[in-house]
Amino acid sequence: MRIIVFFALFTSYNFILNAQNPNQAYEYFNQAIESFNQKDYDGAINYYSKAIGVDPNYTKAYYNRGNAKLNVQNYGGAVDDFNKVIKLDPNFMKAYLYKGYALMKLEKYDASIPAFTHAIKLDGKNSYAFTNRGTVFMKLEKYPEAAKDLEFAIKLEPNQFTSAYNLGICYTKMEKHFEAINAFTLALETNPNHGSAIFNRGKEFLVLEKYPEAYSDFNLCAKVEPNNDYAHYYKGYCKMVGEDLNSAIIDFSRALEINPELTSAQYNRAICYFNLEKYEEAIGDYSVLLVKTPNDGELLVNRGISNIKLENTKAAYKDLSAAIQLNPQLAEAFYNRASVNVQMNKNSDACQDMKSAAKLGYKKAYAHVEDICGSF
Repeated sequence: MRIIVFFALFTSYNFILNAQNPNQAYEYFNQAIESFNQKDYDGAINYYSKAIGVDPNYTKAYYNRGNAKLNVQNYGGAVDDFNKVIKLDPNFMKAYLYKGYALMKLEKYDASIPAFTHAIKLDGKNSYAFTNRGTVFMKLEKYPEAAKDLEFAIKLEPNQFTSAYNLGICYTKMEKHFEAINAFTLALETNPNHGSAIFNRGKEFLVLEKYPEAYSDFNLCAKVEPNNDYAHYYKGYCKMVGEDLNSAIIDFSRALEINPELTSAQYNRAICYFNLEKYEEAIGDYSVLLVKTPNDGELLVNRGISNIKLENTKAAYKDLSAAIQLNPQLAEAFYNRASVNVQMNKNSDACQDMKSAAKLGYKKAYAHVEDICGSF
């Protein structure tokens, strides 16, 4: 499941110092600002470094250079700069905030938490600090702590998509499905075409067996992300549950066009074909699946039953026998092979198979043992 990390537009102190100031550090600082505003981050880093060379205690130059390093993904260097800022000015809130962000990008999650916590201590109403600390807790699978931070971030800034989306993920992990739906809905109010939010809400509806609502979300997701194989698959699944098998087949087929390796779509399409008495198509799907997993006894049983429906007696016998050889506990395989043996006039073998099915607890076999085995 996708997690969204808050991404800030890292900005520097965007003002030009007095050009007549003879201090060379200020001149380098001004040049760095100009480079940064032109998105020449490497140039800005160079000028900030020159300013720091002239004045090693230039707090704002360290802070701005740290932000420039974030923009070129030099997260380790950014941490060093923000640490210097903190040493020079322990109350510089944004230095803690962006230090935490840089550590988060370095996947040093445990180390990032104290930085975000200190930022919150200095400014208890900074929603981004709560959002990022909540995201870190989520990555550490501390979902209750994460949810608490993200809920507070939403109170501070109700229209922040990231907090609501990640809160939805936390509730999903905590199996609070109604709360997850509400969180994803809140996220979608800010960004109504976000495919992952739509998809994840659909899955929550699916868990709650609210199939029409789930279908609506998966259908919307498929429009927003036409190549999302699972969106099409779950559309098909919802239709299958609702017994609209022809529509389900269309959706499963689209999922397989996008991802031919999506075995769940192939398997469920085979079931739909079988229930529609399209046994040839069902056999085709089961055959594809058996190429991938040749030792799956249940697939062999299903293909064998499809062959029985088409009166492909020899093929059915071969499949069911192979299934039994793989797994002698497959009662359904014995039961259906008994039927095939009857068709092949192998009544003794049919009796033995039916007894085996009954012995394994297959209830349908109980009624047929006497009929088949009466003379044995």
